Amino acid sequence: MQQPIYADYTTAENGWTVTVTCDGRQAGDRVEGGLVAARDRADTLVATVAATAGHRPVVHLLDGDALVFTTAYLSERLGIPADAHTGSAVAPVVAAESAPGAVEPDPATAEQAPAPPTEDAGEPTG
Repeated sequence: MQQPIYADYTTAENGWTVTVTCDGRQAGDRVEGGLVAARDRADTLVATVAATAGHRPVVHLLDGDALVFTTAYLSERLGIPADAHTGSAVAPVVAAESAPGAVEPDPATAEQAPAPPTEDAGEPTG
């Protein structure tokens, strides 16, 4: 199995530091802006460092964690707020009673079960 190429991202003032490692070779850069811009720069660094390595999988790590990177990257791409320290997506919480278009159940009908079918319900009348 081929060894993956690692792209490690760390936060820096107003941006990110990206370090790509492949077979002991490294290339790095500082990118101002968001994680999406840093990810684009990592692709360029991967092409430079791994030019002779052939096609290999690239593992993107945020402070050494691939899951944290994935969560933070997708949160930024989709515009979902993320916790800056863990990269965890913060889903908006909407209570059922305050949700637009929410309908409260009618207490008069909520406890009534449908009537069971009668024995002659399937026979034609005539």
